[in-house]
Amino acid sequence: MTALRLALADLGFDRLRTALSIAGLASVIVCAMLLGATANALSDFLDAPSSGSNLLILDGNYVDPSDSNLPDEVSRAAEALQPQLVSRVSPLFFRQLRVNDRLVQVRAAPLTDWATTQHLALQSGRWPGIGHEVVIGEGLAASAGWNLGTVLIIYGRPMTVTGTYRSPGVAFAAVYMPLESARDLFGPERLTQIISVQVAPGADAPTVLARLASDPAISGRFAVFYEDVYTRRNTEMLRDLLGLMHVASGLAFLAVGLGAYMATALHLAERPRESALLRLSGFSRGQVGAYLLLRTEMLAALAFCVGVPLASAWMGALYAQGPAYVFNVPVRPTVDSGLVAVFGMMTALSAFAGAAISAAGLLRASVAQGLRS
Repeated sequence: MTALRLALADLGFDRLRTALSIAGLASVIVCAMLLGATANALSDFLDAPSSGSNLLILDGNYVDPSDSNLPDEVSRAAEALQPQLVSRVSPLFFRQLRVNDRLVQVRAAPLTDWATTQHLALQSGRWPGIGHEVVIGEGLAASAGWNLGTVLIIYGRPMTVTGTYRSPGVAFAAVYMPLESARDLFGPERLTQIISVQVAPGADAPTVLARLASDPAISGRFAVFYEDVYTRRNTEMLRDLLGLMHVASGLAFLAVGLGAYMATALHLAERPRESALLRLSGFSRGQVGAYLLLRTEMLAALAFCVGVPLASAWMGALYAQGPAYVFNVPVRPTVDSGLVAVFGMMTALSAFAGAAISAAGLLRASVAQGLRS
């Protein structure tokens, strides 16, 4: 209790320095929370099941496939293998657009292909008709609060939500419309970003892939992938990004420890006589060290109590207009109780380590040396 009273009195003595110390540690904690929450959101996506095993044709020169465009000759090259080798050729359109003040992914494909090649399963309501109707993914319905009957303004046109669907992969947070509606809304140009090719029953998939890759309309200009290979490639990119986020979050907590080290070192360097007088009045080195550790832990706790609400409010404001897209993956980071518990423990341990290292080195000086300072 004596150490607690000393720590409280010391923190209240120089309130400006205490506030600056709390602000510095809180800013690091906010950065760590943002990185950790985004990493958790990506982990949830990576745990989701992958799509089917169709073949995909896309422009491999674009990091964001929504910027690519596949000409009609590519579709004709795939359709030329019907029906012996290919049973279905499905074009896919998608854009990231502002819909009702939210940034969402809008997709379009022929209605007959939604269940087979796009892997959509109706959850509620009905599939849309051509013209002014759309369906939304269950992830988007949950995050945006849109329901059946909600009117969405897409590219200046009102579109009514007639149903919600379930889907693996990134499509769970998209708006889907029939391809004919997209053609009427956006025009006939640049309507195909990816082409899904369903291999005919009994046909050899590697043979179909080789035939498509060697076609003059595709070879050297576009890439042909197995759908699961393309998904795994994107997944590995996300895993690499996830690893970097975890490393950056860990470095942020090292910065908390460094801040605790510097705060303790500065305190001892500025007040050597006070520390020496404590020891002269009967405090042992361990008791003075306990007081310094408690002081630093209180600073870290106050910074954490400031940083967590700030991080939560920042994420709420940042993603109020819809999810963020990382390699076309919609992520919506949130601060949950598990993340707060883990980061709270890491903050306490990092602050303890930094203060302990600083105090151990500086308390080795004798009482006489401290009084002469």
